Amino acid sequence: MKPTQYISNSYTDECRFGFNGQEKDREIYNNENTTTATFWEYDARIGRRWNIDPVLKQWESPYLCFSANPILYSDVLGDKIKGETKDDAVKAKQQISNTFENNKEFDEFFKISETDGKTFSKISANKFENFLDGKGNYRGKGAAFGLNKEKRALAIAYMKTVNADYEINVKFDDGKVGGDFEPTSEKSGTATIGLARPEGDGYHPLNGAEGEKMVSNRTAIFVHEVVGEGRVWGNTGNLMNLNKFQEDAIKFGPNSPSGMKLNKVNLEIIQTENLYNSFRPHGFYRSGMDHNLTPKDAQNVKNIPSSLGSYIYGDDKGGVWGGKIK
Repeated sequence: MKPTQYISNSYTDECRFGFNGQEKDREIYNNENTTTATFWEYDARIGRRWNIDPVLKQWESPYLCFSANPILYSDVLGDKIKGETKDDAVKAKQQISNTFENNKEFDEFFKISETDGKTFSKISANKFENFLDGKGNYRGKGAAFGLNKEKRALAIAYMKTVNADYEINVKFDDGKVGGDFEPTSEKSGTATIGLARPEGDGYHPLNGAEGEKMVSNRTAIFVHEVVGEGRVWGNTGNLMNLNKFQEDAIKFGPNSPSGMKLNKVNLEIIQTENLYNSFRPHGFYRSGMDHNLTPKDAQNVKNIPSSLGSYIYGDDKGGVWGGKIK
């Protein structure tokens, strides 16, 4: 059945915006069942988008919206990553820039939406990987990333975190030392970024090497809490798993299914932080012993996280999934 079309030159005195805070589009159906946003056209009759979601998720249809729960979730632009405030969003953008020593061409991909001044806009995975590979319109521009697998992996991790289906609210707290990540729902969590720890505080020797110290800075804390904790827990499909795995590991032991899952997640979090540590001038890696890693795990903290491995050399152009920074 072809719906009756309707063209209007004005909305008279009616509100232009409807469901999900999106603008009504009555030029398609003769009703208000269609709304439009920056990254999609939404059909409320079937609860689906018209175009394929650029953030492909292995567990659901690319046309699905709101994880099939429009009552619980919202998505005004069709994307998300936010600072707690506009100032937090600006600080988050600066930390992303600091990670790669203010590479202006890289920074251009990470933009804060003008709609609310807090949300990071979705990134085209193909354009981003072309930049990292120095191909197409970006020929020669991303060479520094193509030649360093750790830099490339961390750059991909940032892109995945911006593009994924969950949200990370980032807030900066100058009255706090270190950082933490707390899930607030299955699809959202808050990363608090405090000030840098004193040299060596809270870190343990790598591979039992006595006297080794880790030099911490705020960017390392940001990488750990946002791209590490937020992204890796988000990859489990439910951010509340953080609490569940920890509680079950205490109750049933480290060798229980939850204990082994917790160990795998913690290893990926430390590996993610060490991607950043690998190209910092001090040359130290975090051992992860204070993240309940075993001495055996410590042998693998320099490895590329398994969730990023297939993206290192651009051999996987498929779905982007990871986490949104909000």
